[in-house]
Amino acid sequence: MDGLLPDAMPLVLRVIVWVIAGWFALRVWLFYRVYRRRIASLDRDWCDYCRHQATAEVDEEARTVTFSHIRDFTWLDTKDREEAWAHDVMFDLNAIKDVWYIVDHFSKIKGMAHTMLTFEFLDGKAVTFSFEARRDAADRFSPWEGMWRAYELYLSIGFERDMVYLRTNARKHQVHRYRTTTSRRRERELFILLARRADELARTPEWYHSLSTSCATELRTQINRISPVRIPYVWRLLLPGHSPRMAYRLGLLQRWGTFEETRERSRVDVVAREWDGEGDYSAMLNASLPGHPK
Repeated sequence: MDGLLPDAMPLVLRVIVWVIAGWFALRVWLFYRVYRRRIASLDRDWCDYCRHQATAEVDEEARTVTFSHIRDFTWLDTKDREEAWAHDVMFDLNAIKDVWYIVDHFSKIKGMAHTMLTFEFLDGKAVTFSFEARRDAADRFSPWEGMWRAYELYLSIGFERDMVYLRTNARKHQVHRYRTTTSRRRERELFILLARRADELARTPEWYHSLSTSCATELRTQINRISPVRIPYVWRLLLPGHSPRMAYRLGLLQRWGTFEETRERSRVDVVAREWDGEGDYSAMLNASLPGHPK
């Protein structure tokens, strides 16, 4: 490395360069060791909101899915919440009303976002599916460490009044809710695929990866299994805040004007924070959005 440094470089600066290079080399070596040795597990001291992985009983003939451990927290702020998990919750797939693509812009960096799907039913139930990093109780999420087997992959399943309210009201993020445009048959197929994916993760742990196995890439994988419109693996999946524009161009979202108009009309966090808490959270969000085209 001495040959790479200018001869006139002061000794102190050369030492600093060597220290920085050594620090980076040590980090790479440590992460490599972690990557090679750590084994994915179902049995860790998980943080509260990902303590249980839901499982599902799918009855394709009756077109019903029954879940265990549907998350149903009541959030007072980002840390203070009333924890609850619902059991034996059955969904009639013939009664799907809408499927919503949720984009949570949690960062000032435009492309940084979290993506989810909400299935809304005629009986008023609204359940949200969110692929996430499953963290130990003492962990903080880091996208960098998410590339080195630091977290297991987790499919969080919870009622929209928990999963989306957390982001619109407790965390006060900018959140958009886009209506999707696929057929009822494919919506049923997608719901079943997600239910079975939860079952897989409840039995066989897998690693989360910030680039290849994240919220957006996992949704892409499941949607591509049922959709005639293929979602390509492009940079917008690595920066999911840009993914609605791609989905709009592919015809996967209901168009409420131009993309810019659709994006503006899809925003729900402002109206959610003005909600008085009376009535149903999902119904309140619906009232703020354009209805079905006639």
